[in-house]
Amino acid sequence: MWVLFSRNNADYLNIIDLSTGDVDRLFVPPECHHLFTTSFLICSDEAGQIFLYKPIEESIVDIPGNGITWVRASTNGDYLLYPVVDSAGKEGLNVLEISDDGNLGLSDFYEIPEVHRIFAKNLSVNGNHISYFRFLDEGYVIEILNTESGEFRQINITGPEPVDANIDFSPTDPIMLYGASDVESHIFVPAKYMYLVDLASGQTTWVANAPNETYDFFPLNSVWSPDGYKFFLFSGNEFCIFTIIDLGRDCFQVPGEDTGVDEAIWAPSGQHILIQLHDSVRNHKDLMVFDLHKKDFEMLLTNVLVYALDWRP
Repeated sequence: MWVLFSRNNADYLNIIDLSTGDVDRLFVPPECHHLFTTSFLICSDEAGQIFLYKPIEESIVDIPGNGITWVRASTNGDYLLYPVVDSAGKEGLNVLEISDDGNLGLSDFYEIPEVHRIFAKNLSVNGNHISYFRFLDEGYVIEILNTESGEFRQINITGPEPVDANIDFSPTDPIMLYGASDVESHIFVPAKYMYLVDLASGQTTWVANAPNETYDFFPLNSVWSPDGYKFFLFSGNEFCIFTIIDLGRDCFQVPGEDTGVDEAIWAPSGQHILIQLHDSVRNHKDLMVFDLHKKDFEMLLTNVLVYALDWRP
């Protein structure tokens, strides 16, 4: 398990072996606040340029391209998605493969008209689909690019506006979960409604409305279980685990009366969920593990300011 956190005005990466309890603490640059599910951290310098950092080797890896302002990673961490302008001045997106040895592999460029006008960019687990939302005169659409065939397709969005940070691909199927809100600004608002979209058929299915007004979504980590059979949603101090087949759910309360959830991630086994809780009264943050079989919580770390989590096999 990798836990990126701050303490005493310094940033650290704790690599925790849950089987032995051993902890290896590494110092990391303060601009590296995003974990990436290989051996990298995603970082940005003062000019906003994105780069990769290998904490084990203490080395910097530059991403091919100039002026890169954002990066998305596939669910399994094997691909990066980011905006570029090619030598002919065409705007588009690059898909960069991460090789098995943790080094940068081949990249492919895909021209996207008016790439600066799209939002909620995302990449499927195997890099074969790029999706994003675009606003047209008649409303929002999901545009999907099949990177293998080069074909585009559009899926019309009906109902509330989609929210930028609230989108997540299934790790196993061409299915996307996204959030929507009644608030007009689609970027800095939480989601109130959740939907599933089948990218193959275009069918959109309503999942749930937030029981506590809004859903807490965690764009740095996937809400899907590793087998793609379940996904979790948090709202206030309640969270529910949904099954993809019938959208049945089991709901639970996080410990404490004044607690909320800042971050959560599945264990690789799909049997546990790591949750960062915050106590609004004590201004206190803890890391806890929820056991799906026992349906119980266990304390892991107390009073830590965590930026990002990554639970590795």
